[in-house]
Amino acid sequence: MSDLDVAVSVLAVVAFPLVGIGPMLLRLLRPAGYTVWMLLCSATVYLLTGELWATAFTACLAGAVVVPRRTAADPAAVAGGYANDRGSALR
Repeated sequence: MSDLDVAVSVLAVVAFPLVGIGPMLLRLLRPAGYTVWMLLCSATVYLLTGELWATAFTACLAGAVVVPRRTAADPAAVAGGYANDRGSALR
């Protein structure tokens, strides 16, 4: 088994579940706790694989979970975008 196979296996077990449970963890742990969780997951990936690219990928993946939440947090931006579309569709 090559180093790449090990790295991909570790990513599948540690990093990819962050996509599914990341929003739940963000609500439970708050942003500071989620940041600590992200760093722990990245450190675990580095300890298991020794690959910097896998560690950076884990951190980026965990950070990407926060981005949609930050853009949807502004209700005026969301409401403004949908109000015009809904109003024109009903007329």
